[in-house]
Amino acid sequence: MPVLERGAAKLDAMLRSAAGVVASQDIDVQAYLADEEAPKVRPALYWLDTEAGDDVAVKSYRYPWSKLHGRFDMRMGELTLWTGWAKHGKSTALDQVCLSAMAQGAKVGFISLEFAVPALVNLLRWQSVGLTSAGMTPLQRDEWREWVDQRLWLYDHHGMQEGTRIAAVVWHMVKNLGIDVVVVDSLMMCGVRADGDGFATVQTEFLNRLVNVSREFPCHIHLVAHARKDRDDSKPCGLLDVSGSANLVNMPHNVLSFWRNKRPHEKRDQDAILAVVGDRIGGMDGDLDLWWHETARQFIERRDELPTRYCR
Repeated sequence: MPVLERGAAKLDAMLRSAAGVVASQDIDVQAYLADEEAPKVRPALYWLDTEAGDDVAVKSYRYPWSKLHGRFDMRMGELTLWTGWAKHGKSTALDQVCLSAMAQGAKVGFISLEFAVPALVNLLRWQSVGLTSAGMTPLQRDEWREWVDQRLWLYDHHGMQEGTRIAAVVWHMVKNLGIDVVVVDSLMMCGVRADGDGFATVQTEFLNRLVNVSREFPCHIHLVAHARKDRDDSKPCGLLDVSGSANLVNMPHNVLSFWRNKRPHEKRDQDAILAVVGDRIGGMDGDLDLWWHETARQFIERRDELPTRYCR
Protein backbone atom coordinates (compact mmCIF):
# COMPACT_ATOMS: atom_id res chain seq x y z
CA MET A 1 0.00 0.00 0.00
CA PRO A 2 1.44 3.44 -0.92
CA VAL A 3 2.54 5.72 1.92
CA LEU A 4 -0.35 8.19 1.39
CA GLU A 5 -2.93 5.41 1.45
CA ARG A 6 -1.41 3.92 4.61
CA GLY A 7 -1.54 7.35 6.26
CA ALA A 8 -5.17 7.86 5.27
CA ALA A 9 -6.11 4.41 6.52
CA LYS A 10 -4.36 5.05 9.84
CA LEU A 11 -6.15 8.38 10.28
CA ASP A 12 -9.47 6.81 9.38
CA ALA A 13 -9.01 4.02 11.94
CA MET A 14 -7.93 6.49 14.63
CA LEU A 15 -10.96 8.73 14.15
CA ARG A 16 -13.42 5.85 14.05
CA SER A 17 -12.04 4.38 17.25
CA ALA A 18 -12.76 7.65 19.04
CA ALA A 19 -16.52 7.15 18.76
CA GLY A 20 -19.02 4.36 18.30
CA VAL A 21 -19.63 3.41 14.69
CA VAL A 22 -22.90 1.86 13.54
CA ALA A 23 -22.37 -0.19 10.37
CA SER A 24 -24.99 -1.19 7.82
CA GLN A 25 -24.68 -4.87 8.77
CA ASP A 26 -25.75 -3.94 12.32
CA ILE A 27 -29.19 -2.88 11.12
CA ASP A 28 -32.04 -5.40 11.06
CA VAL A 29 -34.65 -3.71 8.87
CA GLN A 30 -37.13 -6.60 9.22
CA ALA A 31 -36.97 -6.42 13.01
CA TYR A 32 -37.67 -2.69 12.80
CA LEU A 33 -40.66 -3.23 10.51
CA ALA A 34 -42.04 -5.93 12.81
CA ASP A 35 -41.66 -3.65 15.84
CA GLU A 36 -43.31 -0.81 13.95
CA GLU A 37 -46.38 -2.94 13.25
CA ALA A 38 -46.67 -4.45 16.74
CA PRO A 39 -49.64 -3.24 18.81
CA LYS A 40 -48.64 -0.84 21.59
CA VAL A 41 -51.46 -0.86 24.13
CA ARG A 42 -50.37 0.02 27.68
CA PRO A 43 -52.14 0.76 30.98
CA ALA A 44 -52.34 4.36 32.19
CA LEU A 45 -49.93 3.66 35.05
CA TYR A 46 -47.20 3.03 32.45
CA TRP A 47 -47.23 6.77 31.72
CA LEU A 48 -47.66 7.85 35.34
CA ASP A 49 -44.86 5.70 36.75
CA THR A 50 -42.26 8.48 36.84
CA GLU A 51 -40.19 10.29 39.42
CA ALA A 52 -42.69 13.15 39.21
CA GLY A 53 -45.41 11.04 40.83
CA ASP A 54 -48.75 11.69 39.17
CA ASP A 55 -47.26 14.13 36.64
CA VAL A 56 -45.95 12.79 33.36
CA ALA A 57 -42.32 13.90 33.28
CA VAL A 58 -40.81 15.01 29.98
CA LYS A 59 -37.04 14.75 29.89
CA SER A 60 -35.25 17.47 27.97
CA TYR A 61 -31.84 18.93 27.17
CA ARG A 62 -31.02 22.59 26.78
CA TYR A 63 -29.78 24.26 23.62
CA PRO A 64 -26.34 25.86 23.90
CA TRP A 65 -27.73 29.42 23.96
CA SER A 66 -29.00 30.77 27.29
CA LYS A 67 -31.77 32.92 25.79
CA LEU A 68 -33.59 29.72 24.83
CA HIS A 69 -33.27 28.00 28.20
CA GLY A 70 -36.66 27.24 29.66
CA ARG A 71 -38.39 28.75 26.65
CA PHE A 72 -37.41 26.25 23.99
CA ASP A 73 -35.69 23.04 25.05
CA MET A 74 -34.87 19.76 23.34
CA ARG A 75 -37.76 17.66 24.66
CA MET A 76 -37.72 13.89 24.39
CA GLY A 77 -40.44 12.36 22.25
CA GLU A 78 -40.24 15.05 19.57
CA LEU A 79 -39.01 15.62 16.02
CA THR A 80 -37.39 18.93 15.06
CA LEU A 81 -37.00 19.97 11.44
CA TRP A 82 -34.01 22.18 10.63
CA THR A 83 -34.10 24.18 7.42
CA GLY A 84 -32.17 27.02 5.81
CA TRP A 85 -30.50 28.07 2.62
CA ALA A 86 -27.58 26.02 1.31
CA LYS A 87 -24.19 26.84 2.85
CA HIS A 88 -25.70 28.98 5.63
CA GLY A 89 -24.39 26.85 8.52
CA LYS A 90 -27.42 24.91 9.75
CA SER A 91 -25.45 21.64 10.07
CA THR A 92 -22.64 23.42 11.94
CA ALA A 93 -25.14 24.94 14.36
CA LEU A 94 -26.84 21.56 14.81
CA ASP A 95 -23.46 19.92 15.54
CA GLN A 96 -22.98 22.47 18.32
CA VAL A 97 -26.45 21.69 19.68
CA CYS A 98 -25.50 18.02 19.89
CA LEU A 99 -22.19 18.72 21.62
CA SER A 100 -24.09 20.77 24.19
CA ALA A 101 -26.48 17.84 24.75
CA MET A 102 -23.50 15.49 25.16
CA ALA A 103 -22.05 17.84 27.78
CA GLN A 104 -25.38 17.49 29.64
CA GLY A 105 -25.09 13.70 29.59
CA ALA A 106 -27.01 12.81 26.44
CA LYS A 107 -26.02 10.00 24.12
CA VAL A 108 -25.99 11.32 20.55
CA GLY A 109 -26.16 9.47 17.24
CA PHE A 110 -25.34 10.99 13.85
CA ILE A 111 -26.71 9.78 10.54
CA SER A 112 -24.78 12.26 8.45
CA LEU A 113 -25.04 11.07 4.89
CA GLU A 114 -23.35 14.13 3.38
CA PHE A 115 -20.12 13.79 5.41
CA ALA A 116 -17.69 10.90 5.68
CA VAL A 117 -17.34 9.71 9.28
CA PRO A 118 -13.68 10.83 9.78
CA ALA A 119 -14.45 14.32 8.47
CA LEU A 120 -17.45 14.70 10.77
CA VAL A 121 -15.54 13.42 13.81
CA ASN A 122 -12.78 15.93 13.10
CA LEU A 123 -15.28 18.80 12.94
CA LEU A 124 -17.00 17.71 16.15
CA ARG A 125 -13.67 17.46 17.94
CA TRP A 126 -12.73 20.95 16.75
CA GLN A 127 -16.01 22.44 17.97
CA SER A 128 -15.93 20.64 21.31
CA VAL A 129 -12.47 21.81 22.37
CA GLY A 130 -11.96 24.91 20.21
CA LEU A 131 -8.79 23.53 18.62
CA THR A 132 -7.91 21.82 15.35
CA SER A 133 -6.45 18.34 15.50
CA ALA A 134 -3.00 19.75 14.73
CA GLY A 135 -3.29 22.19 17.65
CA MET A 136 -4.17 19.56 20.26
CA THR A 137 -1.67 17.95 22.57
CA PRO A 138 -1.59 14.14 22.93
CA LEU A 139 -3.17 14.56 26.38
CA GLN A 140 -6.03 16.65 24.94
CA ARG A 141 -6.63 14.03 22.27
CA ASP A 142 -6.80 11.30 24.91
CA GLU A 143 -9.20 13.41 26.99
CA TRP A 144 -11.44 13.89 23.97
CA ARG A 145 -11.45 10.17 23.19
CA GLU A 146 -12.47 9.47 26.79
CA TRP A 147 -15.18 12.15 26.67
CA VAL A 148 -16.91 10.82 23.54
CA ASP A 149 -16.77 7.18 24.66
CA GLN A 150 -20.38 6.01 25.19
CA ARG A 151 -21.64 9.49 24.26
CA LEU A 152 -21.22 9.62 20.48
CA TRP A 153 -22.21 7.15 17.76
CA LEU A 154 -22.05 7.58 13.99
CA TYR A 155 -23.71 5.65 11.17
CA ASP A 156 -20.95 4.45 8.86
CA HIS A 157 -22.47 5.35 5.51
CA HIS A 158 -21.62 8.21 3.16
CA GLY A 159 -24.09 8.93 0.37
CA MET A 160 -27.70 8.21 -0.55
CA GLN A 161 -29.59 5.62 1.49
CA GLU A 162 -33.15 4.30 1.28
CA GLY A 163 -35.65 5.91 3.66
CA THR A 164 -36.86 2.73 5.35
CA ARG A 165 -33.29 1.75 6.19
CA ILE A 166 -32.61 5.21 7.68
CA ALA A 167 -35.71 4.87 9.85
CA ALA A 168 -34.42 1.44 10.90
CA VAL A 169 -31.02 2.95 11.79
CA VAL A 170 -32.74 5.55 13.99
CA TRP A 171 -34.80 2.77 15.62
CA HIS A 172 -31.65 0.68 16.20
CA MET A 173 -29.81 3.62 17.75
CA VAL A 174 -32.50 4.49 20.26
CA LYS A 175 -33.81 0.99 21.01
CA ASN A 176 -30.59 -1.04 21.09
CA LEU A 177 -27.96 1.58 21.96
CA GLY A 178 -30.03 3.82 24.25
CA ILE A 179 -29.27 6.96 22.28
CA ASP A 180 -31.18 10.08 23.36
CA VAL A 181 -30.63 12.47 20.43
CA VAL A 182 -30.40 11.47 16.76
CA VAL A 183 -29.43 13.65 13.80
CA VAL A 184 -30.53 12.78 10.26
CA ASP A 185 -28.66 15.02 7.81
CA SER A 186 -30.22 15.35 5.37
CA LEU A 187 -33.67 14.47 4.03
CA MET A 188 -32.60 14.64 0.39
CA MET A 189 -30.04 11.87 1.02
CA CYS A 190 -32.71 9.52 2.43
CA GLY A 191 -34.16 8.55 -0.93
CA VAL A 192 -37.15 10.80 -0.25
CA ARG A 193 -38.07 12.83 -3.33
CA ALA A 194 -38.94 16.55 -3.06
CA ASP A 195 -41.12 16.52 -6.20
CA GLY A 196 -42.62 14.24 -8.85
CA ASP A 197 -45.48 11.75 -8.73
CA GLY A 198 -46.29 10.55 -5.24
CA PHE A 199 -43.53 12.54 -3.52
CA ALA A 200 -45.87 13.92 -0.84
CA THR A 201 -46.91 10.43 0.20
CA VAL A 202 -43.31 9.23 0.39
CA GLN A 203 -42.29 12.25 2.52
CA THR A 204 -45.29 11.80 4.82
CA GLU A 205 -44.53 8.10 5.37
CA PHE A 206 -40.88 8.82 6.18
CA LEU A 207 -41.66 11.62 8.64
CA ASN A 208 -44.39 9.53 10.23
CA ARG A 209 -41.84 6.79 10.90
CA LEU A 210 -39.45 9.23 12.55
CA VAL A 211 -42.21 10.78 14.65
CA ASN A 212 -43.33 7.31 15.78
CA VAL A 213 -39.80 6.32 16.82
CA SER A 214 -39.30 9.59 18.72
CA ARG A 215 -42.50 9.03 20.68
CA GLU A 216 -42.11 5.32 21.33
CA PHE A 217 -38.75 5.21 23.08
CA PRO A 218 -38.58 8.31 23.56
CA CYS A 219 -35.79 10.37 22.02
CA HIS A 220 -35.33 13.63 20.16
CA ILE A 221 -34.73 13.49 16.42
CA HIS A 222 -33.28 16.37 14.40
CA LEU A 223 -33.98 16.19 10.66
CA VAL A 224 -32.27 18.56 8.22
CA ALA A 225 -34.27 19.61 5.16
CA HIS A 226 -32.96 22.08 2.59
CA ALA A 227 -34.83 25.15 1.43
CA ARG A 228 -35.87 25.73 -2.17
CA LYS A 229 -33.04 26.99 -4.35
CA ASP A 230 -35.06 29.51 -6.36
CA ARG A 231 -35.68 31.89 -3.45
CA ASP A 232 -34.01 35.04 -2.08
CA ASP A 233 -31.44 34.03 0.55
CA SER A 234 -30.84 37.58 1.83
CA LYS A 235 -33.30 36.92 4.68
CA PRO A 236 -34.21 33.85 6.75
CA CYS A 237 -36.44 31.31 5.05
CA GLY A 238 -39.91 30.53 6.36
CA LEU A 239 -42.20 27.52 6.39
CA LEU A 240 -43.22 27.99 2.76
CA ASP A 241 -39.59 28.00 1.62
CA VAL A 242 -38.85 24.41 2.69
CA SER A 243 -38.35 22.10 -0.26
CA GLY A 244 -41.12 19.51 -0.14
CA SER A 245 -44.76 18.97 0.72
CA ALA A 246 -46.81 20.81 3.33
CA ASN A 247 -46.57 17.82 5.68
CA LEU A 248 -42.82 18.32 5.84
CA VAL A 249 -43.41 21.33 8.11
CA ASN A 250 -46.78 20.27 9.53
CA MET A 251 -45.74 16.93 11.04
CA PRO A 252 -42.62 17.83 13.10
CA HIS A 253 -43.15 19.11 16.62
CA ASN A 254 -40.71 21.97 15.99
CA VAL A 255 -39.34 23.78 12.95
CA LEU A 256 -36.12 25.83 13.08
CA SER A 257 -34.75 28.05 10.33
CA PHE A 258 -31.05 28.95 10.32
CA TRP A 259 -29.75 31.92 8.36
CA ARG A 260 -26.21 33.28 7.88
CA ASN A 261 -25.82 37.05 7.44
CA LYS A 262 -23.62 37.60 4.40
CA ARG A 263 -23.72 41.39 4.40
CA PRO A 264 -20.44 43.30 4.94
CA HIS A 265 -19.31 43.05 8.57
CA GLU A 266 -19.74 46.76 9.27
CA LYS A 267 -23.42 46.54 8.24
CA ARG A 268 -24.32 43.51 10.34
CA ASP A 269 -26.48 43.39 13.45
CA GLN A 270 -25.59 39.71 13.84
CA ASP A 271 -23.67 36.96 12.02
CA ALA A 272 -26.58 34.52 12.02
CA ILE A 273 -30.19 34.06 13.09
CA LEU A 274 -31.80 30.96 14.54
CA ALA A 275 -35.54 31.38 14.02
CA VAL A 276 -38.07 29.25 15.86
CA VAL A 277 -40.85 29.17 13.28
CA GLY A 278 -42.76 26.26 14.78
CA ASP A 279 -43.10 24.98 18.36
CA ARG A 280 -46.23 22.88 18.75
CA ILE A 281 -45.82 22.19 22.48
CA GLY A 282 -44.28 25.35 23.94
CA GLY A 283 -45.65 27.84 21.45
CA MET A 284 -42.42 29.81 21.11
CA ASP A 285 -42.06 32.00 18.03
CA GLY A 286 -39.03 34.25 17.67
CA ASP A 287 -35.48 34.89 16.48
CA LEU A 288 -32.15 34.43 18.25
CA ASP A 289 -29.25 36.59 17.04
CA LEU A 290 -25.89 34.79 17.01
CA TRP A 291 -22.26 35.64 16.33
CA TRP A 292 -19.65 33.38 14.72
CA HIS A 293 -16.45 32.49 16.60
CA GLU A 294 -14.10 31.38 13.84
CA THR A 295 -11.40 29.79 16.01
CA ALA A 296 -13.81 27.54 17.90
CA ARG A 297 -16.29 27.13 15.01
CA GLN A 298 -19.14 27.97 17.37
CA PHE A 299 -22.10 30.32 17.26
CA ILE A 300 -22.21 32.52 20.38
CA GLU A 301 -24.76 34.99 21.76
CA ARG A 302 -22.54 38.08 22.10
CA ARG A 303 -19.61 39.40 20.09
CA ASP A 304 -17.35 39.41 23.17
CA GLU A 305 -18.49 36.05 24.51
CA LEU A 306 -15.93 33.29 24.96
CA PRO A 307 -16.68 29.96 23.24
CA THR A 308 -17.73 26.95 25.30
CA ARG A 309 -15.40 24.06 25.93
CA TYR A 310 -17.85 21.16 25.82
CA CYS A 311 -15.21 18.48 26.39
CA ARG A 312 -14.25 18.69 30.07
